[in-house]
Amino acid sequence: MARRLRWAALGIALALAAWFGLGAWTAFVATRPSPRPVPARQRIDGRTAVALEAHAADEVRSVAWFVDARSDRCAILLSGIHGDRRASLPRAGFWLARGWSVLLPDLRGTGESDPRPISFGWNERLDVAAWVKLLRERGVRTIAIHGQSLGAAAAVYAVDGGSAVELLVLDACYDDVNSALEHRLSFVPWPAFSLFPVRLFAELRIGASPSQLRPVECLKRIHTPTFLAVGADDAAVGGSAASAMLEACAAAHKHLHRVEAARHEELWVRDPTDLARALGEFIDATGIE
Repeated sequence: MARRLRWAALGIALALAAWFGLGAWTAFVATRPSPRPVPARQRIDGRTAVALEAHAADEVRSVAWFVDARSDRCAILLSGIHGDRRASLPRAGFWLARGWSVLLPDLRGTGESDPRPISFGWNERLDVAAWVKLLRERGVRTIAIHGQSLGAAAAVYAVDGGSAVELLVLDACYDDVNSALEHRLSFVPWPAFSLFPVRLFAELRIGASPSQLRPVECLKRIHTPTFLAVGADDAAVGGSAASAMLEACAAAHKHLHRVEAARHEELWVRDPTDLARALGEFIDATGIE
């Protein structure tokens, strides 16, 4: 009997070790930075692009391309997870055509910015805040933040944290990190229990708890005009997430646009024409230009 108990105890210990070990590995992979060289670019959409850099409040350095349209309006274009500034290029033409300058940063952990852990937008919010501050110092009067996925979440966290801007455009933004994790790992049984080690080690690595990583809650405190776009078939975000965020948003001017047949992807590659129409109409209705 004692021998059976020892074997049972050993089996339980091994199972726990495997559970926590797999959770630690998954958290590491999910938050691992992806630095890479970004080839120099002299022009974006036919206009001169220059390199800029900024330092966040925690001294993390981020770099960006900036296209000056000789305007006091600028759109900050933020890429999704592991995407460097090149991933934001499909959106740049829309803003330049409307006479806005554009800023395309590598958020921390991507491209040529400092290789810090990916934090699902939480620590990246500090980079966004630094860029907003830099643009204000350069005399920019009207700032839009146009983020995709992680970049959209970073935008929400930055604005909720006090970075005042005139417009938010959120493409494929997750509503709650727990929900997003479960959607991405939908094959895992009993996710609330099974994914506990992933959440634990991710929290330790990025310094933020799941209760903080909830854009849907932040939007309840945000009155900035907000345009949300989501793929109609975006299983990574979840079918009801965008609707929940639209309802939660405290802005008087808000709109949700669904892109048919789109998944969790760069929506401006999937359907730039209809998105440009919808976002243009929204901007016109807000009167911010």
